[in-house]
Amino acid sequence: MIYTVRIYDRNTINDIRLEENHRYSIGRNEDADYVLHGDEFSDEQIKFYYEDGKWFVEGKKDVFYSGHQIEKNEIKNGDIYVMGRSTPISIWVFEEPLSVQQRLKLQGTEELTLGRNPKCDIIFNDKKVSGHHARIYKKDSRWYIEDLASTNGTFVNGGKIDNLILNDGDEIDIAIYRIVFEKDTLIIKCSTEFVYINLKTKETMSVNAGNVFPYKEYPYFKRSPRLRKAVPAGEIEIESPPSIGTKPDINWLSVLIPPIGMAAIMVLIVAITGGSRMSIYYTAPMCLLSVCVSVTTYFGQKKKHKQREMLRIKKYEEHLTQKVQEIEEKREEQIGAVTMSNPSVQDCLDTVYNIKRELWERKPGDNDFMSIRLGEGSAEFNMNIRIPKVGIVLDEDDLIGKPGEIKHTYEMIDNFPILLDMAQNNMCGIIGNRNESLKLLRNMLIQVTSHHCYDDVKLVTVYDRKEESYFKWIKWLPHSFDDNKEMRYMADDVFSAGRLFKFMEELLSQRVRELDEEKSLSSSMKLPYYLFIITDRKFIEEQTINQYLALNRPELGIGTIFVFDDLSMLPKECSVIIEASRQQNVIYNKENISEKQIFSIENISDAAFPKYSRSMLPIKTDIGAEEALLPQCVTFLEGYGVRRPEEINLDANWNSGLTYKSMAVPIGVKANGEDFIFDIHEKKYGPHGLVAGMTGSGKSEMVQSWILSMALKFSPEDVSFVLIDFKGTGLILPFLNMPHLAGTISDLDTNINRNLIALENELSRRKALLDEAGVNNISAYLKLYKEGKVKEPLSFLFIVIDEFAEFKVQFPDFMTVVNRVFAIGRTLGVFAILLTQKPAGVVDDKMHANTRFRWCLKVASSIDSKEMLKHPDAAKITNPGRAYVQVGEDEVYELIQSYWSGAPYEPERKNSSSVKPKISIVGIEGNRISYEEKDKSASAKNEKNEIDVIVDYIKEYAESRDGIKARQIWEPKMPDVIPLDKLLKNPFDGYEWHENSGQLKPVIALVDEPQSQKQYPLELDIDGDGHIAVYGAPGTGKTTLLQTLVMSVCMSYTPEAVNIYVMDFGGWSMNIFRDYPHVGGIANDNEAEKISKLANLIKKELDNRKYKFSESGVGNLKSYMEMTGEKLPYILLMVDNFAPVLNLYPELEPFFVTLTREGGNYGIYFITTASNTMALGFKLAQNIKMAIALQMADRGEYSSIVGKTNGLEPENCEGRGLVKGNPPLEIQVALPAEGTTESERIAEIKKIGEEMSRIWTGKVAKPIPVMPEIIQFRNEEANGIMLGLSTEEVEPVYTDFKGSHYIAVSGTAGSGKSNMLQVIAKQFYTENMIVYDTPDKGLNGLRGLCNNYIETKDAFDKAIKELMPLLQERRDAYLEDSNKEFTPVLIVVDDWNSCFETACEDTVRRIDAIIRLGKGLNVNLLVGVNCDDIKSLSNKGENVSMGLIKSSTAVLLGGSLNDHSCLKVNVPYNETGTVLGEFEGYYVEKNKPVRFKAMCKD
Repeated sequence: MIYTVRIYDRNTINDIRLEENHRYSIGRNEDADYVLHGDEFSDEQIKFYYEDGKWFVEGKKDVFYSGHQIEKNEIKNGDIYVMGRSTPISIWVFEEPLSVQQRLKLQGTEELTLGRNPKCDIIFNDKKVSGHHARIYKKDSRWYIEDLASTNGTFVNGGKIDNLILNDGDEIDIAIYRIVFEKDTLIIKCSTEFVYINLKTKETMSVNAGNVFPYKEYPYFKRSPRLRKAVPAGEIEIESPPSIGTKPDINWLSVLIPPIGMAAIMVLIVAITGGSRMSIYYTAPMCLLSVCVSVTTYFGQKKKHKQREMLRIKKYEEHLTQKVQEIEEKREEQIGAVTMSNPSVQDCLDTVYNIKRELWERKPGDNDFMSIRLGEGSAEFNMNIRIPKVGIVLDEDDLIGKPGEIKHTYEMIDNFPILLDMAQNNMCGIIGNRNESLKLLRNMLIQVTSHHCYDDVKLVTVYDRKEESYFKWIKWLPHSFDDNKEMRYMADDVFSAGRLFKFMEELLSQRVRELDEEKSLSSSMKLPYYLFIITDRKFIEEQTINQYLALNRPELGIGTIFVFDDLSMLPKECSVIIEASRQQNVIYNKENISEKQIFSIENISDAAFPKYSRSMLPIKTDIGAEEALLPQCVTFLEGYGVRRPEEINLDANWNSGLTYKSMAVPIGVKANGEDFIFDIHEKKYGPHGLVAGMTGSGKSEMVQSWILSMALKFSPEDVSFVLIDFKGTGLILPFLNMPHLAGTISDLDTNINRNLIALENELSRRKALLDEAGVNNISAYLKLYKEGKVKEPLSFLFIVIDEFAEFKVQFPDFMTVVNRVFAIGRTLGVFAILLTQKPAGVVDDKMHANTRFRWCLKVASSIDSKEMLKHPDAAKITNPGRAYVQVGEDEVYELIQSYWSGAPYEPERKNSSSVKPKISIVGIEGNRISYEEKDKSASAKNEKNEIDVIVDYIKEYAESRDGIKARQIWEPKMPDVIPLDKLLKNPFDGYEWHENSGQLKPVIALVDEPQSQKQYPLELDIDGDGHIAVYGAPGTGKTTLLQTLVMSVCMSYTPEAVNIYVMDFGGWSMNIFRDYPHVGGIANDNEAEKISKLANLIKKELDNRKYKFSESGVGNLKSYMEMTGEKLPYILLMVDNFAPVLNLYPELEPFFVTLTREGGNYGIYFITTASNTMALGFKLAQNIKMAIALQMADRGEYSSIVGKTNGLEPENCEGRGLVKGNPPLEIQVALPAEGTTESERIAEIKKIGEEMSRIWTGKVAKPIPVMPEIIQFRNEEANGIMLGLSTEEVEPVYTDFKGSHYIAVSGTAGSGKSNMLQVIAKQFYTENMIVYDTPDKGLNGLRGLCNNYIETKDAFDKAIKELMPLLQERRDAYLEDSNKEFTPVLIVVDDWNSCFETACEDTVRRIDAIIRLGKGLNVNLLVGVNCDDIKSLSNKGENVSMGLIKSSTAVLLGGSLNDHSCLKVNVPYNETGTVLGEFEGYYVEKNKPVRFKAMCKD
């Protein structure tokens, strides 16, 4: 009885077939027949073994049978054992299925049920089967099996299933019963006693039974699993004969001498002593008795030894008989096992004639692949007969030689198949008798072609045409053709042989290169195996293919059999030499010719060979059958059965499509002519997949057909596509107008980081939508959407990447998103389809694990095919568009011809089935000569392709439905040119400015934010972010950005709101804004004074605002204006090209540091451009928070400027950059004005500036204070007496007589002190003015302003004398009332030195009194002095001069401060020697000087 042990381990089943004299174990040990996983199991948890004609089971702890723990049981049919506690595993024991099988054809039914219930269609009379266990049903032309919540589960191909598509050859296991699905037929492999068909329910189905497993109808053949017998191995030990000890022996002297000696001694004693003779009589019997005992003992031992020897011989002979029987059994097993795998030639012929299941059963992985049976001869017994060693033998033993005799008799087996392993011996030479050699060769070829499929082995036969009768039968063998049946690997002359060898040489050289590239990998044999047959040396001489034939590399997949007449003709590399003759055939070992093997050749009639090859020719494997039935091509519209796309009802398709249920669409045809329906739904064939195929295989075309089918079936709200093509735009171009397109990337896109970010954000958006809806997958969400419970539509998104290898290399950062899609895309509805020429090294293990479906078109090698499909089949594809579609672990494995969507659009075309087949004559090499005249007519090519017409149709239909289109994953690339006015809202319209928010947020660029999948104007939040640094390499648009910023501010804010100042260290192109009312001034890099004045202006304004803000107790501009109501403008200081600024003007560094540190709080902002981050320096850079990076020369600077970019870089386009943020974003800077050329834009800018200046009547920006050549006299009475303009601020410098009632104007000769005296006097105008002029009439300008213009000393003395009573009077009044006010009196003296020299002493004394006592009396003294004279007079102790020196108010003109050293002035030492310019001087008040330029008196 043969048993099968079925192991139910979690969700799988595994069978072990128990064969007699074998022991089987199940446990954790790696050597166990079935390995368990889990710490609760032991190394050998349970074992089965055969003993005394019965099978037993032994179990360790926790092995139960019928609820009881077992130790040892005899097994019987139906036993169930359970082991383990946490993860129980059950083991069912049952007898091998009976040979009677039922065959049930499914035609005429759509569904049938399987179970124990009598109402089921297939009824199982077994309690282990549930009442309604499973059902088999048909849907969309496919058969499915579904488990009906059975107790013990339903298994297909060893795996537990819930619902599954059935494919040919699938094995269904229910309990211990197996059903095979085969082409709409069920093969039920068990007795009708347990399983029967309920014909009451299925009367239309056909049922038959038989004792042979049915095979495919001729000529299509399915290679079945190979059954083999194991060749016995090991050793048989013969024990040595047992030992029974030495043979008994007796020494008569030792027996007789003791009693005789005793008697003699007794007689002697009696004789000597004269004792009684009676003692002699007593002694005699004792002696006799001793002799008798010894003799009796000896004969007893001898008898016993003889008996043991007889027993020894019997037992040992039994042992030898048992061993001989065992040897004979093992010899028979060896003969049977080897003969079963290597049948005779006649058996091979019968296998082909009757198409037996053994046909082509060897596969490349078998250990006897390309092992050829030569004939029969003597061969060694495979098991070692171990006999005891025989040493030196003293005693002869007939049994000792018996083991040696047995070994000699049985160590060789006669009439045993003699084999040649061509896989390991790549060259074999056959010499000797020509007829016998060719006879042996033909037998060998029968062996090769019957055991090996034509997919795995090809014959390359080169023979002389004279011997055609021996070889012509080979041309009908399918092994002689290439995969396309276009070439036959045969040649019958030197020329055809040369052509054949040339072709094969190219093929073999390619194999060698591939093997060298794969040397680090485990190199399996290349397929197909090419067996060269060369029958004459002339064919191979001087052929370069010899270098490959001589390679002893089994993995190369080639072997050669030479059939020559003489040994000397064979190549030296021949490893096996066979000599054939009429007497005997010998195999020589060329290393030791004394070792030879003789064999006989099987005689086969000549007629058998052509019959054999002609019988085999029409037999095709499943692959061959499918290939033959598949059409060469099917256009897309043909596949849909229409001539025009308008015949496809899009309205019905889009309205009925429910993607959450199914996404099944046709993409090609199967061998049976049915459409191949591909459903990428996650519950079907999806979600992710790989498409492989070499260039020209049609992989892009196949994917395009699928996309087109999806677009015809579902609306853009249901499915959308992101297409990524890295071999141009071939995949993308046809779909550019398709409304389902959500985004594209091609190899023309140099920076796709924005796309990466957008895709990441799309995943997050989808996750948020699912979370908000309270579901965990897109199907559930879409169901809610269809029910109206959620409002946001959500489509399935398919990311298709062509040339994935190139994409992965060029954009490695994108792989993070791709991997994330593979990991979580299933639930979010984002599926990935990757296209590549070869997956090895491109698709990693994680992707392989997450890809459920694979489409494999023609690939370069079987290795590539195995990498994709774990099958070599795709390497044999020849037709473009033909592909193997695989789902999971061969849940679906189908060869299809995909639709050709790129076919010319020919609505009037004829059906392809009407094409007349071609008839050709085939030559020996496979070349074809047409038997019919060629059709010379050719249809004109249509300019349009089917895909273009269909996409146009879809587009037009979508537009008719309110322009429905897919949600765009990312915005289109930003344009390279954007005019500013396209981005501004409510800008200046030529008449007025519109209200703005009050915050300073000018728009300068378009920003691309892939995170939110939108593009919008970039507002620079200057109020919030403060100062701005713009970096960029030369020519990247930095100056344009500043121009755009100025234009944006001027267009959006009034001149009262924003003032702009510019330092232009670039190309002076900012001067175009000079006339704008917002612009206070533009200082070019060569205008040192202007730059200095601008810095001073800003600094003064900053200080002024500091004071005002502190007085109000506020900290920023907005708060100050809200509190005080005073409007203060924002001030923008722009510096174009900061790099040379501090080199040219190092004194400005403190100014810029202060401005960047403090200016922002007071509404004064610094905006600059630079080529790199080093240009600003650390002190400035640390105070600037906002930054923009245009294109940088050093790519590493982006992160330091705008923050972590995650690889984001601006495109190579002027004005393209990154703006600082979290994360940084890409921008395109707008152009400041419309215009196709720069000159047009400049003209437009100037025109707008003129309009603004004309319209605006309010406050304008304060101009940069530039010192005029001449300061015209003006009287600003309200502010005091104006002396002139300060040198630094170019602001008016004022004085008065309130702080000091006397003022000295000191000057060098010609410095303008008379001018200054007149400037002061004219502004202080009073009727009581005394003017004492010099002879040169320096004060002549005052003559008409006063009543007392004096030119002589006497008149002056008199005037001063007359003034004294008034002075006394005021003095008295002041003492009474210090608040009393008096009318002013002014005494003006042009030259005090001359006055002192000519005036009387009383006058000098009176003037001194005025200086000392005139304070508060409004009697004021204005004195001009020469700096050298006053120094001289003060040194002499002259009181007036000393009083003037001590005055808190003075004006110093001309020379340097060293020339005015008698007056105290607090200035840095390095300024004391500075020579003043014309009309320049210092106004000193309380020792604090202000440098200024004097105003002109006229």
